[in-house]
Amino acid sequence: MAEKTKTIPEQAAGGIPKPAQKDSLALAALSYIFPLAALLVFILSKEDKYARFHALQALILDIAFYVAWMALIIITMISIVTIVCYFILVPLLFVFFFGFLAYKFYCAWRAFKGTEFEIPRVTKIALEHMQ
Repeated sequence: MAEKTKTIPEQAAGGIPKPAQKDSLALAALSYIFPLAALLVFILSKEDKYARFHALQALILDIAFYVAWMALIIITMISIVTIVCYFILVPLLFVFFFGFLAYKFYCAWRAFKGTEFEIPRVTKIALEHMQ
């Protein structure tokens, strides 16, 4: 499925904010890499809507990941009884973790470049809470 991308000068139809300054790009990128940075950017950057939006989007993404990660760990621990399922789920944990990590770095790169992008369901929730 093809992904629509827009550069910095274009305003999103959905209301995704544009970066006001170069610092906004760095703050947005850091928000995806470090969850604590995302929390600090969201709390402290009241005027910078671009950095604040990406910080909120990164926080929502992290919360969703941690919930899914814990569910997968619980299922893996329960499946210790059946060795076959255990040997399938443990590698799945690693693939899930490193895949998520790669996606976060991809999002950080896109935010740093100022390219507009949407994360399914997460962007909608972030836009609702930004207003």
